[in-house]
This record gives sequence, structure tokens and C-alpha cells, in this order.
Amino acid sequence: MNAELGRAAAAEKPSMWGMLVEPGKQMERIRQQPRFVGALITIMLLSAVVAYLAGLKMAEHPLYQEQLAVMGENGATIMAGTIAVTTLFVIPLLFLLYSLVQWLLMMLFQGEATFGQLYSMNTYLGIFPLLANVVYVAVLWTAGPGDNPESLPTSLGALISAKGALSGILNGIEVFSLWNLAVSALGLSVIGQVSRGKGWAVALILYAAGLALAAVTAAVGETFGPPQ
Repeated sequence: MNAELGRAAAAEKPSMWGMLVEPGKQMERIRQQPRFVGALITIMLLSAVVAYLAGLKMAEHPLYQEQLAVMGENGATIMAGTIAVTTLFVIPLLFLLYSLVQWLLMMLFQGEATFGQLYSMNTYLGIFPLLANVVYVAVLWTAGPGDNPESLPTSLGALISAKGALSGILNGIEVFSLWNLAVSALGLSVIGQVSRGKGWAVALILYAAGLALAAVTAAVGETFGPPQ
């Protein structure tokens, strides 16, 4: 009887929504069954819809009027559609790159996680940036794009005004990204069969790298972008 219950528990599929309330249980399921296709398709489609809605509202900001004028009468729709299509292609590539770096770091820390397990984990963790963007779109459509249309309302960037590299860092320090960080650290520990300390080390390395990339991107965008 106990063996049958164990097999039944092992057969349970991971749940994206379960990541919010029972992340440890989901990580154990991913370790046993690293599935990702259904979650990946869900994240891609929902993210594309959210990106499209964000693009439509961002088109109202004066910053983008010159670009929209070049696109013609349907400029806002074209801009939103381009953002949505780009999102569809970028998401699986980001998961791929992120999982590859995690896998290399886990090998360095003598973890047992496979690339497939990490890719599956990151796919399910996609619920966190998706929720951050849903909140962002909700604010866009209720309050308008504001002075900085690219700043997430759940980030420090929404509270502290900054430019250049600092703005990128502040926008990267965000409620759902910190939640994602904590769950990622747990997942790396469970899936990689390493200590909590090592799981946190890998998660923090990648989080810091993400903030650094955001800082560079913001600095380059301010230097070469259109005047605001």
C-alpha cells in the first residue's frame, strides 16, 4: 500500500500555481519528472498577450510618438504585435540560457541536477515574471504609462527616481523577482541535492548577474536612445 501511494505521489505533475503556495512539493515533482512543454506553452502564450496589451498602452507615451509616426496609421498595433511576437521567441531562449548557466554552476558546486531538470524548473518559475507583468499591465491600463513607462510598479524603480545604470538596478529589484530568487534557491537545493547554502549561492550569483545586465542595458539605452 505504501509503495502504491509513493508511486501515486511521484506521478503527480508539477503545477505553476503550486509554485506560489507549495514550492518545495513542486520542486520534488520536477526532480522526479522534469516536464516543461505544457508550462512553457502556457507561459509563452500568456506572456505574449500581456506584452501585446502593454505595447498598446505604451504607444500612448510621447517617447514613442516619433517611431509610431514612421509606422503609419496602425503604428500602435504594429508596435504591440512586434513586442508580442518577440516575446514568444525570447522566452524559451532565455530559459535555455539561464538553465545552461545554472547547470554549469551546479556542476561547480557538485550538484546532481540535470539540464532538463533545471529547464523544467525555470519554465515553472516563469509564473513569477508573468505575474509581475500582469500587475504592470493592470497599472498601465488604469493609471496610464506615466513618466517612466518601462518601470515596473512593483520595483524600487517605481519608488526611487534614477537614470542610467542605477535605474536598471532599481527596476531589477522587484517583489516578484525576489520571490523568484527565494524559490529558485529552494529548487536548486532540492533538485540538485545540495545544501541550502549552495542553492542560495547559485541563485544569488545569477540574480546579481541579472542586475548587472539590467544596469548595462539601461546605461546603453540612455546613451544611445532618443531624448526623453
